[in-house]
Amino acid sequence: RRGMGKTEHGLGIIVEEEVCVRSALTKCDQEIEKLMKERLRLVKSVETFDLERAGLAAEMKEKVAARREEEKKALKRKKEEAAEKERMRQEAAAMERKRQQELTCEQCQRVFVDKHAINQHVRDVHTFSCEYCWK
Repeated sequence: RRGMGKTEHGLGIIVEEEVCVRSALTKCDQEIEKLMKERLRLVKSVETFDLERAGLAAEMKEKVAARREEEKKALKRKKEEAAEKERMRQEAAAMERKRQQELTCEQCQRVFVDKHAINQHVRDVHTFSCEYCWK
């Protein structure tokens, strides 16, 4: 159909002939198809990003849980070490009390630095014997 003249269609395209309209529609269809492919690519990209973000969130949760577990273990070890230190301190104090008791003269309550000194003291100072037990 020749001789139609210039017309304007709803897409804002001015055409001179029907061939130009078909060409314009084909271009529009191609542009729509291109935009649909780009949209699909972007949707996949967003989905991939969301999956990666979810994976990172899960990884962070695992790391935080592992860190908390390490902190619990460290706290438990610290408590055990403190308990062991206190037990050793009490044991040392008990041993010192026992040593002091062993180095204290039963008769005059005088404290000596070693066994030899207390034995010497008993021989030199407390020479009498009990008439009942002979000590």
